[in-house]
Amino acid sequence: MFNTSKIKQFENISSVSDSQVVSFIPTSVQITINIFILVFAFFGNSFVVLFVLKTKKKALSNRIIMNLAICDLTLVFSSIPLHIVELYLGYFPLGKIGCHTIHPLSTMAVISGSLTLVFLAIERFVAICFPFMYFRIANRSHYLLLTHLSALCCVIPYSATLKISVVEGKPQCSESWSRTSSLTYTVFLFAVQYGVPLPIICFLYFIMWFKLKATNDESVRRSRITSSQQITYNKRDIKIDKKKGHKKSIKKRISNKIYQDILKSRKKQTLSMFRLFMTLVIVFATFMLPNQITWLYMVFSKNPVHNKIWQIIAYWLTYTNAVINPLIYGTNQKYHLFLKKLIYRYKESQKANEKTRSQITIVQSGEVILQRNNALE
Repeated sequence: MFNTSKIKQFENISSVSDSQVVSFIPTSVQITINIFILVFAFFGNSFVVLFVLKTKKKALSNRIIMNLAICDLTLVFSSIPLHIVELYLGYFPLGKIGCHTIHPLSTMAVISGSLTLVFLAIERFVAICFPFMYFRIANRSHYLLLTHLSALCCVIPYSATLKISVVEGKPQCSESWSRTSSLTYTVFLFAVQYGVPLPIICFLYFIMWFKLKATNDESVRRSRITSSQQITYNKRDIKIDKKKGHKKSIKKRISNKIYQDILKSRKKQTLSMFRLFMTLVIVFATFMLPNQITWLYMVFSKNPVHNKIWQIIAYWLTYTNAVINPLIYGTNQKYHLFLKKLIYRYKESQKANEKTRSQITIVQSGEVILQRNNALE
């Protein structure tokens, strides 16, 4: 679940005893950490989006990663700036329309991100297990719109129940569920954001791992057979005419070397992509879990301890997922090369600007000298 309005509800509960509420993190600390997360998430995910847009051949996997980066940007920008303003002002400043749109937008971003990871797992599954069928989905990136439409449908009930309520004379955006509806929707959000996507993703990657292992074992077996055949051919070539046999031996060695190089490069590329996407899934599973557990506990517990520190940390971990994802993409060598190009272009533009400024300075100084000479004459 990712209902950013719920944390305000629990902060404003006055009916619980002091023993049920754990002390709060200072506002200045919260604002500082939120700003750091926002800045790093913005630059990291913006770089990923820029990289994919500048790439000439936009592979389906890159488009999926760009979609995930857009979801992360939507999450942090629909949640963190508003939360900072609320911490500073002490009330919800966006009115009725903002209450019905901002919090559902952040929840929608989390759902879209989870469904995007499922889409990525399916794409990798087809690419590894059914490579000859991959061309059928290679240009179907428009299917990613289904993740956003599905997420939008999921947050409509949430948006409908949000309302502006006055707490201690200040407007707050809060939910108006009945207990049964709250329990049902909480379980539904858990299933959509975490409970259903994660098992599907893990199952698909488990099958892919077995497929890759079998493929690698087969390539090793073939390479051994090929090398043994090469030795046999070389012995046979010795008995043939030296000139002719020498040519045949060279051709076989070259073809075998090319074949082995292709196998190694494909294996390396496949394994690197597999590790990258597996890391994405592990980070998703790890950083999203505390928030899911928090709200399941808060909703299902009859007498919950309102640990505000844990609630805030759970939100920070969810936001941190948006910061770590670009760092994971950065392990890919293509991103390194693109970053070097950007830095090189920036330095070249700075040199060009300095050269232009120096030329303008020379021209201006020349004009001043001419004006002085004219004045003296």
